Amino acid sequence: ALDNLNREWDGLAAHRDYPMIGLDNNAAERALRRPVVTRKNAYGSRTDQAARLAATVWTATATAEMAGLNVLTYLTAYLDACGRNNGKPLTGEALQQFLPWNASPADLHTWAQPPPG
Repeated sequence: ALDNLNREWDGLAAHRDYPMIGLDNNAAERALRRPVVTRKNAYGSRTDQAARLAATVWTATATAEMAGLNVLTYLTAYLDACGRNNGKPLTGEALQQFLPWNASPADLHTWAQPPPG
């Protein structure tokens, strides 16, 4: 045990120089929990295309959550915009408006609210 501790000491003490790094990976495991449980309950992705789609959706919803947005309100606004775009996905400037770091403060405020009644 002491040999192992001696061999791994630099890694174990690294957090002293980087206080923003936690001593465990619990935050990462919590972030992955919802996609993992959903995938398990759906009996896996079954195809590469389904797995890519799931990864895209989870990335978009996690980004919205990290920006403090209500995911349902945000996705509803995006899908409404797609509907106004003749049912086609947004591209270019229209899509850029939905990236939280490019969105207007008014849109961010609206998207942070719970969905209407």
